Amino acid sequence: MSSPVAAAFWALSASASSQLSAPLAGVLTERENEILIFLRTTMTADEIAAHLGIAYRTVKTHIRSIYRKLGVTKRRAAVQAADNLDRGIGRDSAAEAANRQVQGL
Repeated sequence: MSSPVAAAFWALSASASSQLSAPLAGVLTERENEILIFLRTTMTADEIAAHLGIAYRTVKTHIRSIYRKLGVTKRRAAVQAADNLDRGIGRDSAAEAANRQVQGL
């Protein structure tokens, strides 16, 4: 039996992996893209690690790398910056827009 979180992940994963944008593929590694898909869910880093069969610290390292590459400091901002990149907004603008939105400015 699968959980609602796992079902949400698989729905996201199926659409996102087949439609990975060129701008995002040029910024993040394949594993970082996979972790980014999980960041769109409510799964914790510990749950992501268990699901992927990798260490918690490895997941946290990937998340830090995603944040650094996208120029953000929060999970929601990372997802928004990735979406902005998919829409063709430049990396710096995407990070600024995502951070402003998350901070409520």
